[in-house]
Amino acid sequence: NEQYSRRNTIVIAGLPVDKSEGGNNIGKLPDNVCKQLNNGTGLAVHPSDISAVHRNGKPTSTPGNSSGRGKPSVPSITVCFYNSNKKDEVLQKYSNWDARVRKPNPIKVYQSLSKHYTSVKNRISNHCKEVLKADVSWIHWRSQSAGLCIKFKSGQKCSKIFSFADFEAEVSKITLG
Repeated sequence: NEQYSRRNTIVIAGLPVDKSEGGNNIGKLPDNVCKQLNNGTGLAVHPSDISAVHRNGKPTSTPGNSSGRGKPSVPSITVCFYNSNKKDEVLQKYSNWDARVRKPNPIKVYQSLSKHYTSVKNRISNHCKEVLKADVSWIHWRSQSAGLCIKFKSGQKCSKIFSFADFEAEVSKITLG
């Protein structure tokens, strides 16, 4: 299925565009990606570990404020590894939270999800916030057999979520509070 084809793929959001990436030339993008992943994980990630890397779109500006100046938007990056074990290592070691400054990391790394699972993940997140009034620590894709896994700030966990109905069934088995 579509999610299986993404098993080796991550998405990086917030990595600034380097001048060497101009035009159709990806230039130093693989090197910049590896540098960010190495700094963020302590792992040794090399361009030779990556089968494909590209920006998703072009930089744009968000609508301007009263002065007419918009904030630049940086396109995300899709990174496909040759080996899913390397991708899993990166996802396990990279933190989207910078504990040193106790703030979210401006550069985020995610598992690449199909439209279906992105939709399910967003629906679960909104439902937890608006209906259950439950704080979610994270929602991650684990594997083809484990699906989406959710950890609530209360410590409770749900796994094997492949649809919103699965989530409703799993969350009915736990006490949130």
